[in-house]
Amino acid sequence: MGQVRELMSWLFLLAGVASAIFSLVLFFRTLRFLRVSVEAEGRISRLERTSTGGGKFGQYMYAPVFFFTAADGKTYTVISKATTYSPSFGIGERVSVLYDPANPEDARIHTFFQTWGNAVVLGICGVFFVATGCNFPGVLHWPGH
Repeated sequence: MGQVRELMSWLFLLAGVASAIFSLVLFFRTLRFLRVSVEAEGRISRLERTSTGGGKFGQYMYAPVFFFTAADGKTYTVISKATTYSPSFGIGERVSVLYDPANPEDARIHTFFQTWGNAVVLGICGVFFVATGCNFPGVLHWPGH
């Protein structure tokens, strides 16, 4: 039983460290994106629905699909990388869009969650998994405990 607990502890720690590292990568990529991005007005054209599982208990995630006209005069359509369990935007809704002028397909709706959501969620998961791995009952013994 002790070996299973120790293995679980290390798996939680590994998952936590991996999530935290990936969160930091996303954080710094977002900072770079914000430094180079420009703002445009966009509009939600539809909601992309994807299933999170099969069977009658499967849920759906929604990603807003938006379009905007960049400074080069071209209109771009982008599927957001940030998804939610309930639709966060209405079809036809006007939104502020940030995009990289060197790569207009790299665009995000200018809200906190759409800009920072993936980095924040992964960071929270990383902290949770590391804390769980460090506090697994009777596995890791810290000096003085």
